[in-house]
Amino acid sequence: MDILCYIDSDDKGRLAAMMPNAALAPDDGFPAEKPRLAVVQLSTEVRRMLALQLVRKRVPVALLGASDTNYLAGLSACAQRNHVPAILLESWRFIPAVSSVKEICDSGCLVGGRACRLVFHPENELEKLRAQDIADWFGCASCQIVTDAPEGAEVHLTITADNGTIETSFSLDGQQARFKVSLSGHTHERMIPKANPLLSELAILSLSAKGSGKIRSLPLLMKL
Repeated sequence: MDILCYIDSDDKGRLAAMMPNAALAPDDGFPAEKPRLAVVQLSTEVRRMLALQLVRKRVPVALLGASDTNYLAGLSACAQRNHVPAILLESWRFIPAVSSVKEICDSGCLVGGRACRLVFHPENELEKLRAQDIADWFGCASCQIVTDAPEGAEVHLTITADNGTIETSFSLDGQQARFKVSLSGHTHERMIPKANPLLSELAILSLSAKGSGKIRSLPLLMKL
């Protein structure tokens, strides 16, 4: 079995369309056949305990709807002890504006050390971790996270290097975003089309769990 999904009934059709090689678990019990990967929506205490049990049995897990940082810290420690991947879904890495910034960071266009500044209104502590994750992903030497933006405001991201800046404002659901690059005296502005970041994330996850794919080696996914 490639992927076994423990998700709420309202989301089953949507997720099944995104991951054609996934099976839906009939209940929240431990599976009789060990899957290559379990996708667990952490909407109940039973599911939270199930995710820990899966990790203890060395089943890689991908978590949806996570918000409790203390629980995730415990699960992460358990995953490390058992040498099993634990993936945090709904990463900001798959938001089109964020992945566009990453492309420029990796292109060699930026000169000198780079610094990151993020301004947003976090709905929970986990969003601060997701913000720090993309700053680390960009290879920034420093990151300033400002959380006093008005509720409902877009995330504003600025990368500063010796030869210029990258700026973008985006929503977490992948709606159309503003993007501006000013490097070495040249400025380019554009709008980034909307896309479903979770769809892209699940597509990569689905491919990784198929055949001989190795979940551990995927650099795009945010691991605990």
